[in-house]
Amino acid sequence: MSRKLSVSQLCFTILTLLSLCALECSALTDEELEALDEFVDAAMTCKNVPGLTLAMVKDGQTVVAKGYGVSDMDKGTPVTEHTLFNIASCSKSFTASLMAKILSKHQDISWSTPYNEYISDIAINHGDDYRNTQTTMYDLLSHRVCMADDVLYLLMGGFVNVDRSDYVRHRQYLDEICPFRSKYSYLNTMYAVAGEIAEELEGDTFEDLIREHIYDPLGMTSSGFVNLDWDDENYSESYVWMPDQYWHHFNKSTYVMTHAQVAAGGIMSNAVDMAKYMNFILSGGKDESGEQVVDESYLRETLRPQTAKHNPYIQSRPTFPVDESSYSYALGWDNYMYRGYVKNFHAGSFPAFGSRLAVYPEVNVGVFIGANGPYDGDDHAAMQRIEAFATDLLLGEEPWLNATTACTFPEPWQPSSEGNRENEKKVNKIQIHRINIARPLDDYVGVYGHKALGNCTIWHEDRSENLRYRYGEYGLGELIPSPEEDVFVITMVGPMAWYLDTYTGEIPLVARFWSSEGDIIDELVLPYVPVMPMHVFRRGELMHAPPTPKPTVPPVEDCGSVVGQSPLTYALLAIMTMVCTMRGNLVVPRND
Repeated sequence: MSRKLSVSQLCFTILTLLSLCALECSALTDEELEALDEFVDAAMTCKNVPGLTLAMVKDGQTVVAKGYGVSDMDKGTPVTEHTLFNIASCSKSFTASLMAKILSKHQDISWSTPYNEYISDIAINHGDDYRNTQTTMYDLLSHRVCMADDVLYLLMGGFVNVDRSDYVRHRQYLDEICPFRSKYSYLNTMYAVAGEIAEELEGDTFEDLIREHIYDPLGMTSSGFVNLDWDDENYSESYVWMPDQYWHHFNKSTYVMTHAQVAAGGIMSNAVDMAKYMNFILSGGKDESGEQVVDESYLRETLRPQTAKHNPYIQSRPTFPVDESSYSYALGWDNYMYRGYVKNFHAGSFPAFGSRLAVYPEVNVGVFIGANGPYDGDDHAAMQRIEAFATDLLLGEEPWLNATTACTFPEPWQPSSEGNRENEKKVNKIQIHRINIARPLDDYVGVYGHKALGNCTIWHEDRSENLRYRYGEYGLGELIPSPEEDVFVITMVGPMAWYLDTYTGEIPLVARFWSSEGDIIDELVLPYVPVMPMHVFRRGELMHAPPTPKPTVPPVEDCGSVVGQSPLTYALLAIMTMVCTMRGNLVVPRND
């Protein structure tokens, strides 16, 4: 016996069939999935990437969530869609999303309200009343505050034992590097300030706020924080390909140092959860059931251009078959155009992970990629090309890269500088010899401090021809006298020694002492890089009481050799750290 359908039932049936059709149409074909796997494998092989995670979404659905390669090179553990990676400076969009949620709850304040009006005890620059009274959330999250960053000192563990609130309130003693709001200047520390403001407004830790307002509503059940969850059994190992042509297995326990800047680069996640996050952004703040988690107008504001870039990235036609350009920064996102499509993007880099996150709001498409090495630039080269290929498939565009050009890019369209990189990566070991100096070594002994960066202790052991230094948890080693007066070559031992070993050159990295008045040594720059802003440590200017130095540098399994680095190389490293860090981020620089 037949039964007639009501109009409402008929409409529901039609809509269901249309939805199923849309879902089927949004998925990739078997041929496209096979081509994707071949492309990813080719890019990983030629760029020396140990493991990679990939998430692709379209029209609210997860199209791909899978892993490639290994998460543990010793055990051969495969990367899966559940393997956790540090997303580094891609974390910045999470901080912006959290602030969108918080500001939507506080109708008396907005993105453009000077934060000094509701949080009065955090200063941006010591003595600069205009910055301190006019800085808004727009400024903090769009990199136009123009203060110096402290990424290198974070890496050396300078803030491991510093309370996060105390850390933020000491950032005011970093120097200005450009006039306020004068240009785009990538700055991780201002995200730390934004994170502290979130804590002050809501009365909870940044980590708990992310869990409450982002992770839990979106069902991101596996995601965590590198400073708290670095020993999670699902968290991938990470690796640095060293100039001496060997893999350095990064010591993840040093991730506790990121607690100070967790809002800039502390998120850890996997392909499954990042697919949910991308769909949340693309839907305008909804969860998988369609419920509004964050007010759409506030969340959309995080994607809107705020600060123009002085040196934008441009890949243009007719040199290349497709165009791509970055022209401005939003709030936790870069603003891009790709093949004529509006793209919001961020990259991340922090020992020894790399990440890329891209969403296309107008066509409801997103791609996330994470890598666990080699942390020398090749990881981002591989991810960039995989991102382009994956995006083309989702957009229904003919991929302009293939397994060959994934490795040769920018050739054949433009001459490549990558052909000489292998020679550039090789170590040029520096032979350092003892130099007799006129000034007694004991003249340099003491505690030198910086109100934002903490203290550096210099001491001299009996019968030693060199000085010893300690900064933070991981910055320790010797200072070897050089031919130049008051200049010492830096060595480093311990779990961060690889950082110096990775960037060797013909000129050693040095520490420089000064006498500000008279003949008494009272200032120290560690490290001293002439082309970068100097952070001067001074006697008597302490952030906190100094610890008693240990009588000897403790033996460590990861002992580093004497290394050097050209100022230009170090400058590029620092820039990459800030830009890629956190883009942030960090080598390589950021962090992002």
